[in-house]
Amino acid sequence: MSGNVLVGQSGGPTSVINASLAGVYQNAIRRGTAHVYGMRYGVRGLLEEQRVELQLQDCVRFELLKRTPGAFLGSC
Repeated sequence: MSGNVLVGQSGGPTSVINASLAGVYQNAIRRGTAHVYGMRYGVRGLLEEQRVELQLQDCVRFELLKRTPGAFLGSC
């Protein structure tokens, strides 16, 4: 697989929202996605073209994301 993935977060920050983001990222990379982008502040970020490239290949960053409550990308 090639191409890109765009992922966003919405709703209140919870104990699992970042773990879900980590899962999306990990699955996209395993499938050979070229780039994984995150929408800052959910749908608002999509409409305002506020996106960041997620670079979580570093195991420490990835593990911290999975275990940190909140909304890493921000929510709308």
